Amino acid sequence: GNVLHLGAQILQAQTFMRPKLLAMASESGINPARVFKVMAESGAEYMKWNDSPHAKKLEQLGAFEATFKYDWSTYAGDANPRFKQSMADHLQGISLLTWVEAQAVRRPAALMFYQMLKEMGYERIARDPNEIYQVAKELTDHYMVSTRFYEKPHVFSRTGLVGMAISPLQSFATTWLGMLREYGILSVKGLLEGSVTKQLPLASFIAANLMTAGMLGMVGIREWDAIA
Repeated sequence: GNVLHLGAQILQAQTFMRPKLLAMASESGINPARVFKVMAESGAEYMKWNDSPHAKKLEQLGAFEATFKYDWSTYAGDANPRFKQSMADHLQGISLLTWVEAQAVRRPAALMFYQMLKEMGYERIARDPNEIYQVAKELTDHYMVSTRFYEKPHVFSRTGLVGMAISPLQSFATTWLGMLREYGILSVKGLLEGSVTKQLPLASFIAANLMTAGMLGMVGIREWDAIA
């Protein structure tokens, strides 16, 4: 289970980020080609690690905070974001998964969102210089899989003990389905308006998932097999 989850985490940023950046570009009216510029710039910032002033700002806001442990009952009510690593965590691979989520998923995603907001000119309408970093953090929380209980779908978060019991490790699938719905609606809107750019996010999303389906399994296939 940990090996599969580790693979999903490593591929998550590349699978989920490009379609969302394309959606942001299409809805803001900027050329989708600028997404590649954004990804290149964020990659350069990522390589600077903590020498990047933008990375430092995002880290201070908690944008890189791993949420993996929130899916484990031992930590479900833990209010401290900085979990103490135990020997059991290391032996079970939880500490590795937590590190991967923070540094290989949330860090690059937050930097990409920051660069995209900057490319869109968000700084010109922000109420203060730190607002762009806060928005980048919130986007990271929404579009990178978060296992915080209050960020899960209502079918899990508002069904008491039953929801808590069945929600662990379901966040990846529900985030995927939410994105499919979002890009599907945007694509239909693009068809009605004659906009090709609004159809790119869905095409990119499906293409990325088809490329990784052999390694991780296409989200929804096992669920469909179970109910069909």
